[in-house]
Amino acid sequence: MEIKIYDDQSNPTTGAKLMERLITLDKVDLIFGPFSSPVTYATSTVTEKYGYPMIAGGSSSAKPFSRGYKYLFQVMRVNNDSHLGNLTLLKEKGAKSVAIIHSASIYPASLAKGVIRHAKRMGFKVLSVDKYPPKTTDFTSLLIKAKGLNPDVLFLFGYYPDGLAITKQVKDLDLNPRHLGVMLGASYDEFGSDKGLGKDANFVGGYSGWEPFLDTPGNKEFVKKYFQQYKDDRFLDSHVIYGYLCGQVMERAANEVGSLDRKKMRDAIAKMNFKSYMPGHFEVDPKTGMQIGHEWASMQWQNGKKVILWPKSAATGELIYPAPSWKKRK
Repeated sequence: MEIKIYDDQSNPTTGAKLMERLITLDKVDLIFGPFSSPVTYATSTVTEKYGYPMIAGGSSSAKPFSRGYKYLFQVMRVNNDSHLGNLTLLKEKGAKSVAIIHSASIYPASLAKGVIRHAKRMGFKVLSVDKYPPKTTDFTSLLIKAKGLNPDVLFLFGYYPDGLAITKQVKDLDLNPRHLGVMLGASYDEFGSDKGLGKDANFVGGYSGWEPFLDTPGNKEFVKKYFQQYKDDRFLDSHVIYGYLCGQVMERAANEVGSLDRKKMRDAIAKMNFKSYMPGHFEVDPKTGMQIGHEWASMQWQNGKKVILWPKSAATGELIYPAPSWKKRK
């Protein structure tokens, strides 16, 4: 078997041109999707034209799947649903109000939009929604406003550097929401390490598409085989499992069909339903190709470790709510 790999340089136009080359010049049998929603959006126009099933292992946006395409399929659930578990658990614990601060960047803004929609639907009172320009380092004015509102839950949406900086300033200002959610920062292992926040990461919540310690069918064996194969200290994150799942889906479809007939494989994928290493299962909406089986895992840092809270079938602990104030922490 030969594998053709081209670098799209995270450029949608380049990705589309390379996809055309893979299909028309290299005449490949199968296509694995690229990373990022913008590149997926561009390249899927090509795969749709030629009738190639494409498993999008790097796109959590709804936009590529809003065009009625029949050959595009999603691996991870749409990012607007990433906080369904967090909100459900907070509601059960009695939280009633939410304040949101987010980067004006596309991805964090999309996460915030999803939380606003679900929070209102679930009966939370959304006290404020404030945004800041990318690369902001001083969040004082926004946090002072949030402190005056005294929300039960404060959600902060930005990238890893934002998450570190803003959480430090939350502590400095003695801002004490009953729950603090920091995305995407809290999802990274470094967040709770000595290079990150150390013990100040405790009680901070976040979400994840997958974790190597999840108790899902076959996950422990997968992680063991992964390190047996590579024999180094490379970082193992959710993107590895997204790519692996693309291969699983293609293999299952080919075995079910008994050939590489792309139309038949497309039909098989549209009906596929199986337990994967990710929370939930693999299942797509047959009309849109969007993922409906995967569940985003809710997590909280506790005693220096990430604890999975949701889905409950994969939970390794329970949500600590309300979190103790900064001055009462050891």
